Amino acid sequence: MKLCVGVENSVAIRRHGAEVDSSANILVDLPTCPANYIGTHDCQDASIQSSPADCERFYEEYNQKSFSCKWENEQCVKGEECKVVLPVNNIPAGATVAAAPATNAVAADTGGYIPNPSPKGIIAMTDWTNHRIYKCTISSGACEQVMKGWTDDPNNMNGFNYPIGVTVDFEGNYLVNDGRAPNKRLMQCPPTGFPCKRIGHGAMFENCQAVQMWSKTKIVLQQSTNQKLCNYVPGEEIQESDCQDLLGSKTSEEPKYLNPDGTASLNIGDSGWTSNKKPFNTVWMGYRPIQKDLILSTHDSSTAFWQCVDEDGDQMFEKCTRYKASIVGGSWSTGGAIDDQGNVYVLVGNCIAKFEAANLASGSKLVGSTDYGQEENTLNRPQNLVPDGQGNFLVTNRDGKNMKKCPIAGGSCSVWGSGISSSANPYGLSLG
Repeated sequence: MKLCVGVENSVAIRRHGAEVDSSANILVDLPTCPANYIGTHDCQDASIQSSPADCERFYEEYNQKSFSCKWENEQCVKGEECKVVLPVNNIPAGATVAAAPATNAVAADTGGYIPNPSPKGIIAMTDWTNHRIYKCTISSGACEQVMKGWTDDPNNMNGFNYPIGVTVDFEGNYLVNDGRAPNKRLMQCPPTGFPCKRIGHGAMFENCQAVQMWSKTKIVLQQSTNQKLCNYVPGEEIQESDCQDLLGSKTSEEPKYLNPDGTASLNIGDSGWTSNKKPFNTVWMGYRPIQKDLILSTHDSSTAFWQCVDEDGDQMFEKCTRYKASIVGGSWSTGGAIDDQGNVYVLVGNCIAKFEAANLASGSKLVGSTDYGQEENTLNRPQNLVPDGQGNFLVTNRDGKNMKKCPIAGGSCSVWGSGISSSANPYGLSLG
């Protein structure tokens, strides 16, 4: 098991994996752990006292041990010993490696941590204009088309209508944004290919830009001007009542939108798309557990990304600050990633820009050109990127009709991925 440090409290999170600290201790599940827990909480906290289902999703940490929360006498209380921190070489019989808790899994589920490659060693990629889904093996660069088909019938489970976003859930299913009308749906597809299952349909899913895992039981939907946090059970349809806004507060529909100096943000977009000052066409980048904020890139010519803060701990982000793309002229930003120190990497124009965690207001170009039309290092309208765990980003190079491998430290990119059609328009991207 690779040991990575530098994350909050010197604990490294491996996506879909375990916690390992700097002393090579590992958090393991004891046989008494419930199957459906998702993270830590005080078992008697009021927020999980409403029902047995809410209670039993959590465990409570106590003196390096953990106890499952259980519902007893109409209240949530501490139950049996559930998890324990032990040396890697001393895992007891019947125990299993513990999944990363939901409190930190937010970032891990997005693939945002650069040191942490895909646990299964694959990526999923959408071919937007050709209605295809590819699966690529990171180690070899071999890609195969696992789904292809066009349909404008929302009841047809064997095709897509310009699919954009894709992510892979904890069971290996592909979740695909098939939001273009008339389909307006979210699809769950087996890694072996069609048929898929429709797990969301209607206005809430129309023109969604991306979908990402928040934890094993929640996903984030990226709508044009909002982020929805939705309950997720594989195979079950998501209703509007299963979702809540991530941006805003329980007492106000909208968060505060600010410039870095604290003044009110101007309207975003040259053509006044968002007179309500909401981030427009935002693309999920990830949650930073050290800073406890969301980072969202945006298809907008005057903003590199948004930083949104949860000021009162209610899982709604009330204050968003936009950081302008001062290094990029009039180019748009698209996808991005976050490393384990909270540094932000954004695709802006035809380049990868880095914004230091300590100074988000100032960015530097790592790779490529900041202006469209100047194809330095042959990035051509790139859309999304993920780390490969080997010091590189893998980038969907949409108008270049290929994938690129670009060094995180900066330098020239190279074509990556065999088996991708020369007519492809790579767009959405996810570690699998």
